[in-house]
Amino acid sequence: NKLTVAALTDSDALVRRCAAEALGAWPAFENLRPLLDSLSKADRADTHLVYVLRKSLRDQMIEAGVFERVLSSTWLDADSRALADVALGVKSTAAGSFLLQHLERFDETGETLVNYVRHAARFVPPERVDRMAELARGKFADDLDLQLTLFKSIREGAAQRGAPLTAGIRAWGGELAANLLRTGDTDKFSWFNTPLEGMANSTN
Repeated sequence: NKLTVAALTDSDALVRRCAAEALGAWPAFENLRPLLDSLSKADRADTHLVYVLRKSLRDQMIEAGVFERVLSSTWLDADSRALADVALGVKSTAAGSFLLQHLERFDETGETLVNYVRHAARFVPPERVDRMAELARGKFADDLDLQLTLFKSIREGAAQRGAPLTAGIRAWGGELAANLLRTGDTDKFSWFNTPLEGMANSTN
C-alpha cells in the first residue's frame, strides 16, 4: 500500500491514475489524506486523473467503517468540500449526516447547495431532518426563494426514500406558504395531491 500511495506523486500521469484506481479497490481511512492531497494538486485539465481521484475517494467512503471515521474527524474547508462533493455518490446515512454537518460548518451556493440538501434529506437519519429546516431558516432567513428551493429539495428527498414529512418540515412549509401569500407570489409554491389509501379513484 505504501508503494501505491507513493505512486500518487509520480511524475507520470498514467502512473498516478493507476495508483488512484488501485487505492479505490482497497478502501481505508488512511488513503483519504494522500488522495485529497493528490486531488488538490491535480491539473484540472487532466480530467481523467481528476475523475479517477474523485472516484477513488468515493470508493473509500462506501466502506461504512471509513465513513464513520470521516464523520468523527475534523476537516479543513477544502478537504470537507472535496469529501462532500464525492459523498453525493454514497447512498448511506453516513453520507447524509456528513453533508448536513458540512452545511452547518461551511457555506455553499447554487446548484451545489441544492444537491447537498436533497441528498442529505434522502439519507440523513429521520431524527436530524428537522435540523435541516432550522439550518435553512437560520442561514437564509432573508431569502424566501432559496428557502423554497431547499424545502422542495427536502420534500423530494423524503419522497425518494418513502418517508413522510416530519412535523418540523411541515411547519416550515406552512410558514413558507404564509410568507408567499403575504408577498402575493403564490405561483412559486407547487401544491400537489395524494390519493387516500384505499381510495385510488379519488381526485384529491
